Amino acid sequence: MERCHVCGNATTEEKAYARIALSDRVYLICCPMCLTAIQAGAVQRRMVAKSHEAPRASVFVEYLPAGQVGGDYAWVHAVGRDLMYAVVADVSGHGITSSLVASRIAPEIERLARGRQPPAEFAEALNQLMWSTFSEERAYLTLFAALLDFEEREVRYVNCGHPPGLLWSERYRSFARLQPEDFPVGLFEAETFGIPRTKAMAFEIGDRLVLYTDGVLGLRQADGSELGEAGWHETMRAAMERPLEESARNLFADLSAKHEARPEDDLLVVVLDLHGGASARQVQPVEPGSTP
Repeated sequence: MERCHVCGNATTEEKAYARIALSDRVYLICCPMCLTAIQAGAVQRRMVAKSHEAPRASVFVEYLPAGQVGGDYAWVHAVGRDLMYAVVADVSGHGITSSLVASRIAPEIERLARGRQPPAEFAEALNQLMWSTFSEERAYLTLFAALLDFEEREVRYVNCGHPPGLLWSERYRSFARLQPEDFPVGLFEAETFGIPRTKAMAFEIGDRLVLYTDGVLGLRQADGSELGEAGWHETMRAAMERPLEESARNLFADLSAKHEARPEDDLLVVVLDLHGGASARQVQPVEPGSTP
């Protein structure tokens, strides 16, 4: 007896509602609801930033939703030659609802970036959007929004309840943690949410910025314990010792060796190699959600 690729219910070739081809294999879909989940997942994954080469940085993105759809979101975009936005958000919950929220914030983030707004304005505008639109659903998101200024060699950022960003110093071979400073976005009205605190940190050409969502920290290892920040830092420290292309290809494989077969939460990792344009590396695009 075969099973539906989405819900796991028993089905057969004759009874299946639909069939889809993924990774050279045909999967059975048992009902219209499961087919909708597959389609929604395809749309949501297209909204997540792809690996690419920007004028001043090589960008690597890897995304693996826990189910067919998820609420993780990433947007990395150069504005002119010397500025680059890097935004990562994690919508509460899982499934289609989280995916719909992510699809709603995506155009707002792009609008703010086109206007070259500072990171704090991103957080304020998204909080207003979330509170006015999704407060009844009690939906919220954690947010890391950064503006990298390559002329000033400085990253300016806000961290609203998100896991700490990691800025790798190539000179000192160590990470600086870009800690959360403010409430998650959408939990409170504007007066309580306030104005997020913008922090700044200097970087040097050759450094790397690592952003991720908390699903990575919650990965279960063979002994049942979570990977946690210490395990994640160990994994990323090893990755920093290799060229970006190699570490990018092997990152999720390295993680897979440490955790159970199926993650409990969405996994999203973004790595920016801040080469400054002096010796741009070619980054091969990574297909998000390539694991069925």
